[in-house]
Amino acid sequence: MLAGMALPENGGVPGPASAAPTRAPSPAPARGGAAPPAAPLPATPDPSHPRFVADLDVLIRARYPLIYLVTWEEQRLDAILDETARRHGKALLGWSVTKGLRRLGGARTPAPEGARDPVEALAAVEKLSEPALVVLKDFHPFLNDPTVVRARRELAPAL
Repeated sequence: MLAGMALPENGGVPGPASAAPTRAPSPAPARGGAAPPAAPLPATPDPSHPRFVADLDVLIRARYPLIYLVTWEEQRLDAILDETARRHGKALLGWSVTKGLRRLGGARTPAPEGARDPVEALAAVEKLSEPALVVLKDFHPFLNDPTVVRARRELAPAL
């Protein structure tokens, strides 16, 4: 799931309009105290990309369950996330209140259920059987709903 830094409008150079990545809890160790097996490191991001792409790559490799992204450049971010998902061998899914949950990018596999309700969308994310990056577009207004907040909190450990 994605969400925590602004997409800099100045070519990737952090400035006053960009936010730093937020810290999220590390994944819980597996039963018996052993950490989950580490995934092979994917190819590093293209050095021509803005710095935040490398930061995002690190957060994904570190298995942060939630990352909050803020941008006005949805198409640009969708392209970056599509490339990042491919590099990590993950599907890219997107949710909006108008279109529900669906596959993004060039995926040819069938889309998951198209839940438009935010709580149903979070439940559908929990049921995903494949590794995926999920983009919840314009989700912030729903974070004022205690049911959505609780569903999100319950989802985070499952990711």
